[in-house]
Amino acid sequence: MPKQLDKLLQQLITLHPKYIDLSLNRLLELLQKIDNPHLKLPPIIHIAGTNGKGSTLSYLRHIMMENKFLVHAYISPHLKSFNERIILANKEVVTSKLLKNLQYIKK
Repeated sequence: MPKQLDKLLQQLITLHPKYIDLSLNRLLELLQKIDNPHLKLPPIIHIAGTNGKGSTLSYLRHIMMENKFLVHAYISPHLKSFNERIILANKEVVTSKLLKNLQYIKK
């Protein structure tokens, strides 16, 4: 992972309070401050559970891509680099774009 991205991710992690807050208030405040981007997303399929999420996502992505859909995905945790968590229009997010958006959110 590029050092600049790693440093920024560490800074963002330290902003998180140490106590556990199970509400969505902080997330909703952040989304409102950045103009509610979640409301502009195409339809979403949420895959949850204990086992098989990665395989299920892989199957669905490939089926949709074969049918000419642009597929976005967020996968956690990542295996090698943070970038692989975010897939936009069938491609892993570019470091420069990720940095730009994380810096915007940090403000």
